[in-house]
Amino acid sequence: MLMDSHPNLYNISGIYLNHQFPFSSYFMEQIKLHKKLYNEELDLLYENPEHLDKNENLRPEILEEFLIKFSTNILTAIPALTPTILQLTGDLYFEDFVTTTSTNSGYLNEPDAKLLQILSAFHVIMK
Repeated sequence: MLMDSHPNLYNISGIYLNHQFPFSSYFMEQIKLHKKLYNEELDLLYENPEHLDKNENLRPEILEEFLIKFSTNILTAIPALTPTILQLTGDLYFEDFVTTTSTNSGYLNEPDAKLLQILSAFHVIMK
């Protein structure tokens, strides 16, 4: 049975998500291609004790530097994801990302929870 077309309705793993930004799924898939590299680089940062605070978390300046560098790499790798698009739709995309990630089979696995925590903190810093 065909559904009526809705530009903001996507079927992901049997769950319908009402995205705010029509290209969110495309950008998420493109960024996901870099997830392994992101996790490897993040793990390397955690291995260096000089990068950690007293609670064994990355120091804010280390995290910010890492996220800026990684964001620059993503923007270079995905030409359609321009600074103008991010400026105009960044909040909508961020909401869609949180919605999609948090509906991952009804629970967040540890890496997704960690990623959301980091991205949420960075999102607040950048405002």
